[in-house]
Amino acid sequence: MKKLLYPLLGLVVACSGHSEDSKDNNQEVNLVLKDSLQIDHLGELVLMDIDPDNDKILFFDFKTRDFIISDKQGNKLNTFNKTGDGPDSFGNFPNTPGKFNERGNFQLLSYNGIFEYDTDGNLVNKNTFEQPISYMGRSTAEWEFYQVAEDSILSVGLQAWSEHPRNTPEYYDNFKLLNWLDVKSMTNTHFMSLEENSLFRNGKGHELPDMIPAMHYEDGKIYMVVGKDARLNVYEANPPYALIKSAELDLEGFQQDPGVSFGELDPNAIKVNMETGRINSLKKYGDYLLLSYLPGFNDVDAERFRSETDPNKQVALYEELKSKYPARLNIMNTELETLKNMEMPANLNNRQFIVRNDQLWFMGEPNAEEEEDFFRVYRVEVE
Repeated sequence: MKKLLYPLLGLVVACSGHSEDSKDNNQEVNLVLKDSLQIDHLGELVLMDIDPDNDKILFFDFKTRDFIISDKQGNKLNTFNKTGDGPDSFGNFPNTPGKFNERGNFQLLSYNGIFEYDTDGNLVNKNTFEQPISYMGRSTAEWEFYQVAEDSILSVGLQAWSEHPRNTPEYYDNFKLLNWLDVKSMTNTHFMSLEENSLFRNGKGHELPDMIPAMHYEDGKIYMVVGKDARLNVYEANPPYALIKSAELDLEGFQQDPGVSFGELDPNAIKVNMETGRINSLKKYGDYLLLSYLPGFNDVDAERFRSETDPNKQVALYEELKSKYPARLNIMNTELETLKNMEMPANLNNRQFIVRNDQLWFMGEPNAEEEEDFFRVYRVEVE
């Protein structure tokens, strides 16, 4: 693979140093960069999946909605587009990232169904819903789905609206976090309620983006943190989904929004609280659990941000303040004990990282100052 010496040096330094605000219980656990690739591309590229066995990487361009296939040297192998109303189209936007299967093809979910394409762009198979369905999703790696059995797919399954308004206790009592898709019948089963001790059952109203779970499945277990509620729960992946273990996470700098009174919440609008803490992604990597999050602004800066009423000035203020509160990474063992809490290296995207064949891959963070005509992907280990 192509070696990028100067960017790699910066990454290693960022991972190895100890910040002044590091906690005393931080152990000598670090991210160590092992390899990298550079793919030449001008656009808005995101990482969907990596197939180490077949030397393939799947990207998606937000701007053009093209799929891009490359090898692990960064050479583009194919580019194709499957949006629109054609017979081989999945729709306008995917609800999940594409994911390689054992046949070397990739699958994705959309509001129309599940679609499988080969790396030449040919539609191999599709199973569609009788009517398009509505649940939230993203095309980036943190929203990956899991093929748990031949005909069962596990995914995040939030629905924006329900029969109960979001400013009532009944909404949270009946809220479901995850979804099973039966591929044969193409039926969805929403499941996994909020725990009784969940922040979201505190008698207040909460914004839907604050309730998006970070979820990982492995070996019959579901690992999950629900949005801004900094509690990690581990469940059996079969009914009745018994809670195996749970830990309240002491995340450094995390500004948890307690919610607002039901009277203050507009149930017909969806608002993103940019100034408060939120969990971005959760992955299990060997004997480690990696959780990335944005800590949020302190009280003074949060009030400064909220009090700015000019939309353009508020955007500029957010750009100014977010560099003051960079994303962080919490590294835990499988007993849910924190081994290290660290600032996320600036080279690494704090949402887009995946584990494949015991390898940990991060999408590189693009240059915020100027648009570049290339993107980077890094293979990292925890040591």
